[in-house]
Amino acid sequence: MNFAEDTSLLQETMKLQQEVDNLKKELFFEKQQHKHWEELAMLFHDALWEQLTTTAKVTTKYT
Repeated sequence: MNFAEDTSLLQETMKLQQEVDNLKKELFFEKQQHKHWEELAMLFHDALWEQLTTTAKVTTKYT
């Protein structure tokens, strides 16, 4: 290999490394978003369950 080929390969390697780093950042962000949505779903589930059980208690109390 000559100097130009080495330089070209090094540039391509650096470009690919940057792409890998960007994908890692994107994956981390997506994981955080997924975690956030899971937490929101659990909060919604818990609030809905509490509302349903409270409504059921009130309904059975007055019937």
